[in-house]
Amino acid sequence: MLLKCKQNQQMLAHATKCKQVVTIMILLLELELLLELELLLELELLLELELLLELELLLELELLLELELLLELELLYPLTGIYIIAPPPPPLT
Repeated sequence: MLLKCKQNQQMLAHATKCKQVVTIMILLLELELLLELELLLELELLLELELLLELELLLELELLLELELLLELELLYPLTGIYIIAPPPPPLT
């Protein structure tokens, strides 16, 4: 009877250790998933920032192209007689 009780205690101790090991493994997996999620969120943020920078560069390029077109039209004034921006002031007499 005493032997049976000791065996039960050993089995209970072993089961407790196994449960602790499983709990630790679950916690480690959860931590790993959280770290992966954090990494994915950081990558997503970096991608969004990169896209915003690309959009900003495209908008700046579009503005530069529009300014270049205005300048070309302004330079065409001697041929067309049309001012796009503003005519020069009349000469002082």
